[in-house]
Amino acid sequence: VGVDSGWELHVGGTCGTRVRATDFLCKVGSDEEVTEYAAAFLQLYREEGYYRERSSAWIERVGLPYVKERVVEDAPGRTLLHERFMESQKYAQIDPWEAPVQNAEARRKYTPLMEIAEIAAVE
Repeated sequence: VGVDSGWELHVGGTCGTRVRATDFLCKVGSDEEVTEYAAAFLQLYREEGYYRERSSAWIERVGLPYVKERVVEDAPGRTLLHERFMESQKYAQIDPWEAPVQNAEARRKYTPLMEIAEIAAVE
């Protein structure tokens, strides 16, 4: 959640027949930090959660203090978790804009009709 002084990370909420409010994980100051902490949390959950176990149930099973210890307090461990998550996503994420950028024919579809400087000159 974006706040005036940075970001608050809340984890483990769920909805449906069994509602569970989120747990406050931590507060960070920059976009880079929120990405690192969120990715580290997701990787820890990916590695230690049971198959088909929701993050809310996983947090209840291992305890929020354990998650905070691994993600918030252990900086070297957090960095490793973040790196593993980012490595896993290299092969899982397809950027839909990459093909048009690499292909001149496709790129023509997205060429602006007029540049902003030209619009200002017309007015």
